[in-house]
Amino acid sequence: MTTDDELEAALTEGLAYAGMRESQREMVRTYLDAPPDPTQCCGGSCDPCVTTIALAVRGARRALGTGTEVDAILAS
Repeated sequence: MTTDDELEAALTEGLAYAGMRESQREMVRTYLDAPPDPTQCCGGSCDPCVTTIALAVRGARRALGTGTEVDAILAS
């Protein structure tokens, strides 16, 4: 079971991994438990782009040791 401190540390690592701002932490948290799903940029210049959020989620999952095979493939 993951403690709150471990989760927060993993989110911090995920944000840093993707170059996201601290103010975007809740966006990453929202997707942390979502099924891994390859995401595609819509080309609309969103900030942050869904691919950046996905990168942060993969970084956080890796820090928690809960990454999936899809995460590993997409991160390579």
